[in-house]
Amino acid sequence: MALSLNAQLKQTQRLTMTQSLRQQIEMLQLSTIELVEAINEELESNPVLELDDTSDSDPGETLSNDLARELSHDFPEGMPLSYDGDEPSFSDGDTDGDRKRQFIENAVAYVKSLSEHLLEQTRLLPLDGRMMSLVEKVITSLDEHGFFTADIDTFAGENGVTCGDIVMAKGIIQTCEPTGCASSGVKEALLVQARALHPDDSVLHRLIDECFDLLSGLYYEKIAKALSLSVDEVREKGRIVQSLNPYPGREFSHDVTRFIIPDVEVRFENGEVLIIFNDEYIPRIRMSPVYMRMLAKKNIDKKLKEYIRDKMGAAKQLMKNIAGRRETIEKVVRAVMMHQTAFLERGPGHLKPLTYATIAEIVGCHESTVSRVSSNKFMRCQWGTFELRYFFASKIRSGADLHSSDEALSLIRDIVAREKPDSPLSDDEIAVYMEGAGISVARRTIAKYRDILDIPSSSKRKRLNLLKAEGGEL
Repeated sequence: MALSLNAQLKQTQRLTMTQSLRQQIEMLQLSTIELVEAINEELESNPVLELDDTSDSDPGETLSNDLARELSHDFPEGMPLSYDGDEPSFSDGDTDGDRKRQFIENAVAYVKSLSEHLLEQTRLLPLDGRMMSLVEKVITSLDEHGFFTADIDTFAGENGVTCGDIVMAKGIIQTCEPTGCASSGVKEALLVQARALHPDDSVLHRLIDECFDLLSGLYYEKIAKALSLSVDEVREKGRIVQSLNPYPGREFSHDVTRFIIPDVEVRFENGEVLIIFNDEYIPRIRMSPVYMRMLAKKNIDKKLKEYIRDKMGAAKQLMKNIAGRRETIEKVVRAVMMHQTAFLERGPGHLKPLTYATIAEIVGCHESTVSRVSSNKFMRCQWGTFELRYFFASKIRSGADLHSSDEALSLIRDIVAREKPDSPLSDDEIAVYMEGAGISVARRTIAKYRDILDIPSSSKRKRLNLLKAEGGEL
């Protein structure tokens, strides 16, 4: 049964609202760089949108008024609707917008992935089609460290090959640069590199293969006894192992190479939180006056008119969502930093406990909105650049007092820094010191926080300190 005209209109409105809401949610999660990429994609796909090359324009009417005018076809000749990073406005003139856009395009430089780097090398090898296909599958399954962590039996069954084929494919990849990729873990990666770089050093090979756990714990005396070597020989081999790369694929990790543009800069002056947006390089966009004049013509083709109106609807929604994203980020950042003024004044180690729910209640939005805003958003202040989610420190209840995990981490770091090198504190002893400072935590929590801070156990810290005292290096 055919839908009535009103029913079709309502259905279209519901679909548009759903698409609009989806774009609004997705835009909240974007970083500044990702937002620039999204805007550039819209510029390419929507002919109604174009770069706004106006400059030094005064804010005009509000977005809602502008959009109401667009819907009624009441467009002033030559006065394009634009979004310039602050609020939509009617303006004309030239600006340095192209220079700003070029800055972003240069900043977001292309970074070759580990898979691409390995595939380029293996495709130059004399491999038959079957083995080349398997090598490609193994390469594309490597994790960010360059490790092949899949179960070989399962992987072989899923790809219709034998376990021996998988081992052969791994061996081919391990010879590529960076050496050791496709290994199952750190031990295998180090052993592959040792055999490739020091092929005649059988002692080094045995040290890694047979005594890896002892080597990780710096138990040089036990290694010396197990391999019938002197401690000095073991120490020398240990230095060679330290020159190898335990995570061969890490240099290609996007987490390491990505370029961060802080979304906002925050200052705390005279008891007031000042928020400065770093969005001058976000492309300024507007609706093309050419298409707006076309839409205003009375003799325009019906299908063309519908097409232009659809594209204008998408354009206005994009600009509205960009403005909404900026407003929401500002509200959340302001609420967070008003709660964390101690951090702004004194730096890391002075965060108060904070949850998404608390900020959601202050801002008047859903908790999931705060979570999306906090993801991939960075704030710069006098203490450095931090991801917004950093400021949501978990609670540690100690008697009647409430402390944050940030305070506990900072205190553990300070306690360890002041301990005696020849008698490092155990986790129980650290807990006692923390109790004296007013923060009561369990020993297992101390161990977890040490891992976060990359602080070894007391026994390993003692061995490290002794080795440094003896030879100046490990």
